[in-house]
Amino acid sequence: MLTREESTVVSVDTETRRATVRLCRWNEPRDVSDSPGGRVYREAYPPGSLDLAANVQVVNRHGGDLIGRADPATFTDTDDGPTVELVLARTAAGNDTLALIDAGVIRSVSMELEPLAHRDAGGVVWRERSRLHGIAFAFRPAHDAPILATREQENPTMTDTTDVDTLTREQVDEMLAGMVTREAFDTALDEVRRDALVDTRRGDTGHPASRFRSLVDFADHLFTAEPASVENLTRALADQITTNNPGVIPPAWLTSVAGIIDAARPTITAFGTGTLPAAGMEVDWPYFAGDLTTLVGPQLVEKTPIVSVRVDLLKGSEPIVTYAGGSDLSYQLIRRSSPAYRDAYLRIMMSAYAVVTNNAAADAATAAAVASAATWAPTTGDLAGLATALFTASVEVQTATGAPASFALAASDVFIKAGGLAVVAAASYGNLNVAGTADGGSLVVNVGGIAVIHDPSLAAGTLIVSNGTAADWFEDGPFTVTAEDVEKLGQNVAVWGMGAFAAFLPNGIRLVGAGGVATSSTSKK
Repeated sequence: MLTREESTVVSVDTETRRATVRLCRWNEPRDVSDSPGGRVYREAYPPGSLDLAANVQVVNRHGGDLIGRADPATFTDTDDGPTVELVLARTAAGNDTLALIDAGVIRSVSMELEPLAHRDAGGVVWRERSRLHGIAFAFRPAHDAPILATREQENPTMTDTTDVDTLTREQVDEMLAGMVTREAFDTALDEVRRDALVDTRRGDTGHPASRFRSLVDFADHLFTAEPASVENLTRALADQITTNNPGVIPPAWLTSVAGIIDAARPTITAFGTGTLPAAGMEVDWPYFAGDLTTLVGPQLVEKTPIVSVRVDLLKGSEPIVTYAGGSDLSYQLIRRSSPAYRDAYLRIMMSAYAVVTNNAAADAATAAAVASAATWAPTTGDLAGLATALFTASVEVQTATGAPASFALAASDVFIKAGGLAVVAAASYGNLNVAGTADGGSLVVNVGGIAVIHDPSLAAGTLIVSNGTAADWFEDGPFTVTAEDVEKLGQNVAVWGMGAFAAFLPNGIRLVGAGGVATSSTSKK
């Protein structure tokens, strides 16, 4: 296999990840050598003398990383020389090479080819037939030296030969006769090589088998050049497969743990979070529940008593609940697991904490909610009915809190019905003159300007309409705590936190009923 550098990169398209290269120029003699520091001679390629192997691989440098392939459909034989498009893979090495080509750092490629036939004329070796097996990118500018640099492959052939594929079936049979082991073959091959050394004069060759340095080289040639002799070869070799060698085939574990879900907290996020007071095990707050319309009135006659009504500030209270979970992990499990068990365990526990606390908040919000005058049944409801119900509940929320509703928390069945209504437009197509938008890719639904938020912890049929003023989730945590269990060579690991759902203004949390009947306040677990 010979290497020839400094073919030209004609163009590159970073979008399609293709580079067009000219492999050589026809009828242009150049000084070359077949190995570093080896004999120098002149070489040229006549038109039509180069063709592609079945699979031409592309590497980022000789002996480097595989980064793509040559597209045989783009191989053209022009007057200047053959060109072909290279398809670069989306690997790190492929990306780096493409960037260097685009920046003008790499401007040439090197061919890795198999000479099949040549002739000597006028002091020039004319490669009348060659097959291209690989292309390597060259990190040199356009050549400015009289000798093209070459790179020898890891297992190079001895030199350029004439008609290397002329090994006949009779010659193969003669070499294989009586040979049943690799050692016997190598011994016979050494004898052939001693008797048929290649002449150092350009273009002369010895015995056809002299170019093979090992049984591997000879076997590769038989499979590509002498298919009829494959049967003789396979009888002399034993199959080596992975199932017979378990001692060198380790298990291939992935480094990521599947099934760990970063759980969201839709109810807590919708109402908002607050920080627990510095002390105590309950959250207390004052609130006013009187009728504003009775507190002020007209003074009909001067110097007569004005309206005077007692104004009471009531006390709201919610106990603080502790949520926690943990395990005793052995030192062996912590130190010998890969991926790390402790890290995966803490991620799972944090997700569990999120699910449990959101369930608690959803239960508390449903229990505190006041039935709305609006009704909408997801089994039979339409978009107009849903929009009317949301507007009605939003007005009720505004009356109670001073601000309209900003969200609607929906159980799974309600959310699916709302997002699947035929007249709800996809958000990507705009929302002008439409009653609402729905996007299945992001699960974002908006009806009448109110965001409909999916909370799978709500009981079926539940639709809660409110805003962030009506309630808050007060929380301290979550935290992780560890303690060494020396007696058992373990580590106690736990996740814990405290939280309380404070419904400041229950009238601002409206439960839209189905057919006039409020839904259950028990959430799914």
